[in-house]
Amino acid sequence: MMNDVIKIAVMALAESRDSVPRGGAVGRMSLTAIYAVGSGVAAVAGLGCIMAAVWVYARPIVGAGGGALIVAACVGALWLVLFLMTHNASTQPPTSSPLADLDTQTFMKEVWRAFEKNKGHTLLAAAIAGLIVGNILNKPQSDRS
Repeated sequence: MMNDVIKIAVMALAESRDSVPRGGAVGRMSLTAIYAVGSGVAAVAGLGCIMAAVWVYARPIVGAGGGALIVAACVGALWLVLFLMTHNASTQPPTSSPLADLDTQTFMKEVWRAFEKNKGHTLLAAAIAGLIVGNILNKPQSDRS
């Protein structure tokens, strides 16, 4: 299983380097995605090793059942910490945007400048948004939610 994941990541890395000019946005994004997946796999493997070490340490002291409970408690505590971190991040009020204080004309100039700078990304986002809205509008009224 892990060998298959590694093979896919290596093939994707090799393919992204061959098909995209060096320094292109698509190449950087595919490399970023590969690094993110690799980091996730490494984090899961590291967490597994830590839990195995806790199990090996706790089993002689509290028995097999107690070792399993301690490992489950550690995983639950990790989940709680992650949940509280994401919950706090999602409940904080948004900060004011620096563009909120601009008058309409200055705001439109900034929008146009940002569009000129990121034309491809903007058009791709608009196309995806159009496909999503078109798909929603083409559904029968009873299927919309």
